[in-house]
Amino acid sequence: LTCIPPIDCSKVGFAANAFRYCVSLQYIPAIDTSGIYQSMQQMFQWCCSLRTMQTLHIEKSTKIDFIFQQCYSLAKVEELDLSGVKTDSLFPYCRSLGDFKLKNLWYSMKLNDAVNLRKHSLLYLIEHEAATEPIVITLYDFAYQRLSTDPDIIAALENHPLVSLASA
Repeated sequence: LTCIPPIDCSKVGFAANAFRYCVSLQYIPAIDTSGIYQSMQQMFQWCCSLRTMQTLHIEKSTKIDFIFQQCYSLAKVEELDLSGVKTDSLFPYCRSLGDFKLKNLWYSMKLNDAVNLRKHSLLYLIEHEAATEPIVITLYDFAYQRLSTDPDIIAALENHPLVSLASA
């Protein structure tokens, strides 16, 4: 199984482990997960060949821990709205991750395995944050060294004083 057809999960309440260990899965089309109000924990864990994730609705889910754990090849996530969820273990061991749109971050997040983190992804995350108290985005050391001194990143952080960066 390298690709799945579009799936409507809008009336599914629980999807934990749904695609766990689908190690050959490379691409997942847009999945309507807007109705999942319980756990999506480990939903794609060990999908080591997964390269791109389309928009995924996780904002109503109560638990999303380790949703992409060990998705080593995951390089791009189209869009995730983090407004209703909290986890610091969203992308553990996702070493290829560089291109993503995460919005409404309101808590500290670890991106310490994202070696290839791209500037535009970090800028989008900072510029679309929803913090009400100070938060820290922890980056892989090389990514931190490369991005923390970038003038655009510095300017974005100045405009979003509740957000700071740290090195793993």
